[in-house]
Amino acid sequence: MKLVIAFALFLTLSQAADSISAVAGHWRGQGQIVNNWTTRHELAVDLLVTPEGVVSGTIGDAQIASGRVESGFVVKVRLQGPLLRDDGVVRKEFQLHLIPSTATLIGFGASDGNKSWPGASRASRLRTTKVQVTKLVLGPVR
Repeated sequence: MKLVIAFALFLTLSQAADSISAVAGHWRGQGQIVNNWTTRHELAVDLLVTPEGVVSGTIGDAQIASGRVESGFVVKVRLQGPLLRDDGVVRKEFQLHLIPSTATLIGFGASDGNKSWPGASRASRLRTTKVQVTKLVLGPVR
């Protein structure tokens, strides 16, 4: 039993190291904002990922205050400043799901916030609703 647990722990740590090494580097690109209540329809992403899995950079207009690569190519960050300055959208967290594909990273993501409900006002959505991004493509910065 102890051998099985140790092997499972080894595989988990090995997979986490593989996902970090696959995304380590400087990446830049953009994704399409799914929400129809923002004036901007694309979200710029600029990530610097260290070999240890620490993430810095920007998402939209916000600086990444802290971030990490987690297992399965998931990047979780805390944001500082407005996510979408022109719309006044401020969110504290953003999560990206990335997949290495040849020389790019592709994926999707979302900020913290609530799901919007039918009939919610634009003002309410700007204050509380998740900002969702799809068709995210990041290329290496050389």
